[in-house]
Formats: sequence, structure tokens, C-alpha cells
Amino acid sequence: GGGASFPQGRYRLTRTLRIELDKVGPVAITGHGATLEMAGGGPAIHLVGTVQRTAAPADFPKDFWAKQAGVSVTGIDFVGAHPDSVGLQITRTMQLTVSRCNFRQLLHGIHFTERNRNAIIDTCHVYDNRGAGVFVDRVDFHQLNIANCHISYNHGGGIVVRGGAL
Repeated sequence: GGGASFPQGRYRLTRTLRIELDKVGPVAITGHGATLEMAGGGPAIHLVGTVQRTAAPADFPKDFWAKQAGVSVTGIDFVGAHPDSVGLQITRTMQLTVSRCNFRQLLHGIHFTERNRNAIIDTCHVYDNRGAGVFVDRVDFHQLNIANCHISYNHGGGIVVRGGAL
């Protein structure tokens, strides 16, 4: 819980950093001139929450807010070095913010799965990926806000929504 900070440098990953929010609490993942190079298949970072219902306040257990709300990923350059690499995979989260990140040479930049609530992506560059820049993959979503982003040259589409409910 708390945070993970990546100082300036290049970090080569061969396996996914899976963060289960119910176990570790809310996190702020911050880069300060850091590049995460994903050299294995799958996401560099997979954020996993427990959201199962709507975004209505009554649908959240009392301890949810202390454990899972307000997760953020800021200031990281995600680069693919494997044909199946992904920058971020986001599953069952509430109030996620992704800001000032770059995603390039990946299969997908940001891959949302299952169910997510109230996500914000802002001031990101999602450029030159083999699949989708932002992929909403059969997700039951409540409010996805994408603002002030440069999303281009993603060969499978910039923002792709398949199935699910939005």
C-alpha cells in the first residue's frame, strides 16, 4: 500500500507486476523520468480491484474506500519489447487516474477488463502500438473520461470498445 516510485532510469520487466488492491491498499505509482520496458507477454502493471456492482455509493462495503479508491499511475513511459506486451491492464477498479504517461510499441497501451468504475485518463501519449491504444475489452464500465491525450498510430484503433456495457 501507499506507493511505488520509479526514479529516473530504464526498468526491464519480464513478468507482470500484479497489484491486488484489496490486499495492499490504494497505491500511487509514480515515475520520475522512468521507462518500464515490458520484455515479456502481458501487462507491465496489472491493477486488480474487487468492484462487482454499480457505482452507486450503497454498493461499496464500508472498508472499500480505505483499501481501493484513488489509485493512480503517473509519469511513466511504458515501452513494449515483446509482441504480446501491454502497458497497463486494469480490472475491477474504482476511481483510477492515469496521468502524464506514455505508451508505445506495445500490443495495447491501456487494457480495461471485466468491470471498472469512474476512470480518468489524462495528458497521456498513446502512440505507435500494434493493437488498440486504449482497449475497453468486454467491460461493464461506468464513466471513462479521456481528456487532453494524444492517441494516434495505434494499428488496431485509438480507442476501441468491444462488447460489455458502457
